Amino acid sequence: ESPLAAPGVFRYYYAPGNDFGGSIAGMHKKGYSDAEIDYLLDIMPQLQVLVKEGGQVAQKNAASAFGPGSDLPGMLSKYFASVSAGPHTEKTLIFAGTEANYCVLASVL
Repeated sequence: ESPLAAPGVFRYYYAPGNDFGGSIAGMHKKGYSDAEIDYLLDIMPQLQVLVKEGGQVAQKNAASAFGPGSDLPGMLSKYFASVSAGPHTEKTLIFAGTEANYCVLASVL
């Protein structure tokens, strides 16, 4: 369908003029400055305090945080080993998304 049929912010997201090819080079071609790109790729200001207090940030290149290319599984294993959390120890993970629930669902399911 048309981008005009998309709900909410996705109307802007899917508009043909907003496609930058998913790369930093593409963002430069669209006129984004290095500072703007850094801001867009950085941790949200509202979450930066958590990182400063020790929160961990995982990188992924697919929808699921547990998929190929994600460093989350290794980070979790290392963390749980450091706090002596064995296989039968109860663990709690909090999953949150910032735009849509697609990546959250792909990770949790």
